[in-house]
Amino acid sequence: MKNRALYTLLFITFLTFPDFHTIVMAQSGSQKMHDLLTAFGESGEFNVKKGFGSDIDDTKEAYNRSFYFNEVYTTDLTQVSNPTKIFTPHLNAFFRGFSEYVDEASEIYYHDAKDSDPMINGIQVNCSGKERNWCESYHQGIKPNENVRIILFDEPDERCRVFMMTWEQQAVYDSTITTNNIFNHGEIYEFYGYKPKHAPFMAPRQMEHDEGLPDVAAPKTLEYAELLAKVKTTSNIFKHQGWNGRNAAGVVLHKLSNNYPNTLTKEQYYELLNCIQPLIDDTDNDGLKRLLGYTCYTFYKKSQIYQPTDSIPDQGHVDSGTIGTGQISKNVQFKTMMLNAGSPVTLKVNGRAPIDATKVELIRYPQMEHIDKYPVKDGRFGFTLTLPKEELVLLYTSGCQPEKQAFFTADCKEVEIDLMKGTVTGSRQNKLIADSMQHVLDLRAKGEVDSIMQIIRNNRDNILSADALYSIFSELSLDELRPYLNESYAYYNHPLMNPVRQYAEGLEKRIAGKPCPDAELQDSENVLHHLRQYTTGKKTLLHFWNLSIYSTKQLKRLREIHEQYPDLQIVSIAIYQYPKNWRECVEKNQMDWVNLLAPDDWNSPIMQKFGLCSLPEYVLVGADGVIIDAPKNLDEVEKTLRVKEE
Repeated sequence: MKNRALYTLLFITFLTFPDFHTIVMAQSGSQKMHDLLTAFGESGEFNVKKGFGSDIDDTKEAYNRSFYFNEVYTTDLTQVSNPTKIFTPHLNAFFRGFSEYVDEASEIYYHDAKDSDPMINGIQVNCSGKERNWCESYHQGIKPNENVRIILFDEPDERCRVFMMTWEQQAVYDSTITTNNIFNHGEIYEFYGYKPKHAPFMAPRQMEHDEGLPDVAAPKTLEYAELLAKVKTTSNIFKHQGWNGRNAAGVVLHKLSNNYPNTLTKEQYYELLNCIQPLIDDTDNDGLKRLLGYTCYTFYKKSQIYQPTDSIPDQGHVDSGTIGTGQISKNVQFKTMMLNAGSPVTLKVNGRAPIDATKVELIRYPQMEHIDKYPVKDGRFGFTLTLPKEELVLLYTSGCQPEKQAFFTADCKEVEIDLMKGTVTGSRQNKLIADSMQHVLDLRAKGEVDSIMQIIRNNRDNILSADALYSIFSELSLDELRPYLNESYAYYNHPLMNPVRQYAEGLEKRIAGKPCPDAELQDSENVLHHLRQYTTGKKTLLHFWNLSIYSTKQLKRLREIHEQYPDLQIVSIAIYQYPKNWRECVEKNQMDWVNLLAPDDWNSPIMQKFGLCSLPEYVLVGADGVIIDAPKNLDEVEKTLRVKEE
């Protein structure tokens, strides 16, 4: 770690008055930074998003949390070198803590991207509980072009607290508005817990070395073929690297997009997009996902199809929420940029709103990305906008109670919306959307999947079918999804289908007849086991779950299945849980069968091997270690078991 004379002097002062500084000051500075970080996380500044970590609870012995932030805005370039002038208020208050509370810290590390002195390229935090009978390690890489602040506090109760902040700022000249955009993004981590018995709480860690990345310099003579070759090379490196290597490759891709001096044809833009889109879909780090998304946007701005009114893509992660299947609930996560590549269309929208409404706002649906807002005067509104064809839009009122809303899609016909009557006049497609979208939402709330499937089958030539399919895809089998996963379906390439494809690809990995994957998991005593120990020699039901979304009804049904089928072995695999809470939950819910714990949350290797993007999920494995079925819920589990018995 980097030492400076000032900090050495302060540490000597520490030793002179150990009781005062250790008991009072360390706790004070540490807690103040904790509170400032909480305030920033709740502020919404810099598009702050919560990352990995556990919920904070005073009863917990240890926890960790993270926040991602990003912003693109216009400013004077002279401000970039001074973070206090460019950070928003809550972020700036937290940032100042790294210098204001340095006299209370036991270890610090500062590095600015412009510094020429050596830097660490990662840290390892080893966090334990009070009894020191378990230890979890967290590895965080640091990119060479990042600004870094790390501060470690020793707490009076033998615990430690680490704050780590990394951020990057890039200035990009935008010829469309003839000024500079500042692309500012970063991450903040907080780790809190007891120091393990045989390891430091925090230490530098040497992360993976990157492969050689291509030169990103873009001379004026650079041809498209050279650009494409460099993008393909970097994308290939990205696919085979670890966390730090992926970040380095992501930075190179962004610089390639920023430095390319020529205009891209529509075909060239799509070719580049096809190189980068799979990287976005395969990336779990939200900060990197945003950087890749902004890279695509930069290429888009240099293409012939660019429309200045289009907005910058947001983070590229969408949570579809809780989906009901009978008594079973399922939480689905998928990752996509949700970029509509349809050709731009310009349409007029007019309408009537409540007299007390002040404006109408538009968002892309269902990714909920803001498009624009327009004033309402005397209960009327009207505007013209350009959007990619088949963009699905939600329009809603502000300033009145209750709010009114309507759905429409971008096609070539003028749209007339009467929010008072709930009607939309225009193309046949928009009339059908207005008449049916709310009906689909109501059917979904009631769990009437068959009725929604009928709407999908009857409207294959309407975007309504893609939206309806999006709302229930996690409740369908692979055979039910396949008719919509090929080019014979009109909306095969629409953003609404991206999560459907990802989910179907996961189902393919656990299809009947495939060998059951193996993985390392730990038991309640922190002993590691291979999953193959339990998936050979006896029919086994694998139950993948998570404490934050589990249902007591589900676990009760599992107990009933356990009692009804004594020859069936059940293995419940919890995805990255705080060990103490996990053990308590297993005991409380009388889960009297094999229980194992997987690391790394949704990024766990076992999630990747089984193609899981939703929880809970079930996989039935035969005594020979081959997958029999992947039932979509416990009703299907019992149905499959009954058939196998007969």
